[in-house]
Amino acid sequence: MSLLFYIAHTTHGRTRIRWASDEEQRHRVMEIASKLEQIDGILNVEARLVTGSIIIEHPETPWAEITPLIEQHTSIQFCTTPQPPMRNGLQSLNTGLDKIDAVLRKESQNGMDLKDLSFILLVMLAVIQALRGQVMVSASSFLWFALNVAMSSPSSGPGPKDISPEE
Repeated sequence: MSLLFYIAHTTHGRTRIRWASDEEQRHRVMEIASKLEQIDGILNVEARLVTGSIIIEHPETPWAEITPLIEQHTSIQFCTTPQPPMRNGLQSLNTGLDKIDAVLRKESQNGMDLKDLSFILLVMLAVIQALRGQVMVSASSFLWFALNVAMSSPSSGPGPKDISPEE
């Protein structure tokens, strides 16, 4: 069974390879590092179990000559560098907000979520601004945003479209 690694970076006499196989087998990095130390041309090997990387020092031998020896004497096979998943700032923000929402729900035993907390904070900010005398600009804006949050929340009860005239 081949163990996949990719070259994280290489400089003259020093190369870092990183685990690209199944995460559950990452503990084998230590075993592989001991095999690498026995290859001619490799001076020192340092395994990092947490990151799944192995630092190989080969000051006298170019990496191009070391690679075939590694593949011949170990079960290592080199692959291309895996591409990290594309994430933008909004995806990261949404992930963080989802985590905060989950913690709020858990700690309040489903009594409060992030929308409820947002509504409360916006109303509090509106009250503070009104007490400062900034009713027309800041306080009214905060109340408008609080109303929008309340109307978009599925747990807020009937919205304007749900209210029907009595017949």
